This record gives sequence, C-alpha cells and structure tokens, in this order.
Amino acid sequence: MKKTANKEEPINMYPAFEEFYMNRMQVMANLIDPNILICEDARAAGKTEGVMTPRIIRVANSMPGELGFLVHKTYVALMTNVWPNIAAALARPVQGGTRSMLQYGIDYVVGETKIPSHFKLPKYPITYPKHSIVFRNGFHLQMVSSDQPESVAGRSGVHAFIEEMKHNKGEKLKSRLFPSLRGSSMDIRTCPYYQGITGVSDTARVDLGEDDWFYDYENNV
Repeated sequence: MKKTANKEEPINMYPAFEEFYMNRMQVMANLIDPNILICEDARAAGKTEGVMTPRIIRVANSMPGELGFLVHKTYVALMTNVWPNIAAALARPVQGGTRSMLQYGIDYVVGETKIPSHFKLPKYPITYPKHSIVFRNGFHLQMVSSDQPESVAGRSGVHAFIEEMKHNKGEKLKSRLFPSLRGSSMDIRTCPYYQGITGVSDTARVDLGEDDWFYDYENNV
C-alpha cells in the first residue's frame, strides 16, 4: 500500500486474473490442446479468435526463434480476412482496458523489413518480410498460400496453422507443406507442439467442390 493525499491505495492496481469468455467448443480446444488440433465448427463459432489465436501465442511462447506457417488458399484471403481477425484478437483489452493483450511494435510486428532492436532474431532468415509475422522472442510466422506452396520449399518449420481447411487442397498440403515441418534444433523436438497442426474450418461441402481432406484425422482420435 502507498499513501497519497491522506489515503491508502494499492500498489498493484490491476487484477491477477483476467476475465475471458469462451464458449464450450473453445474451452475444450484450449484445455485438451493436442499436437494436432482440428476444429470443424459452424460460422461465427469463434474459431479464429477463440482457438487459432490462443494457439499461436502458446506455440510462439514454447518455441522461441523457430518458424511456423500461417496457411490459407490465397495471400489475399490471408491479408484481408484471416490476419485482421487474428490482429483484432491479439488487441483484446486487458488490465482494465489500459492496454492490449499483445501490442504492435512491442510484442510483434507484421510485414516489417527491419524488426525492433529489442526483438530476438529468428533462427532462420526472413525471406518474405511482407508476408511475415515476427514475435518479440524471435518466433517467425510466415504466411503461405496453399495454391503456391513453393514458398516453403527448403524451409524448416515447426508448426502449421491452417485457416478454412475446406478451401485448401489436402494433397497439396500433405505433399508440399507438411514435409517442411521438420525443424532443425534438437532442443525443440520435445515440445508438445513440434511438427503439429492447428486447423479450423466450417463443414466442407463436397458438392460445391470443397475439400474434406481433414475428416481423415477423425480416425486418429
């Protein structure tokens, strides 16, 4: 406690815990938290803000300096739809609304050719700055178009985050992207998220040409 103007005020003005609402699906996904997390749910269920974003934070914290992939069918969808939703979730007010959960320029940057001096450098060169998200601990998230998977050729990633799985061709992901989830550091191979996949999607309509490749993972549960 400290005295100000003849009255006592607590030194720590912020609560030790934050209130955060999650629906049942989000709670299950975040509590179970397996190496491969496939979430199929209806629209407006909160897959991106309630499943994908918390998972990105956990993976980034667990494997500093490593490389991950954020995947959608096209770069346009990533930049105009997916990333704005993730950025909004990262900016969720905390500490009584006095700050964001993660702050741009302090905790992460996007599309920057020069990262802030207080950031730890990623272990691998940033080959596509325009399509890169870099966190303060050096974790580097490269945006990848599954229509152009050549951008991951020769790369060594540790985890893949796939948005709207039904719009991505499963065979392309399995043959081009997933083999790049190999890493190179021995110290991260014991991490529970190493070589993992996080994917979210609505139900695939095969009659409309959507790909239901991710249904195969149900047999592994």
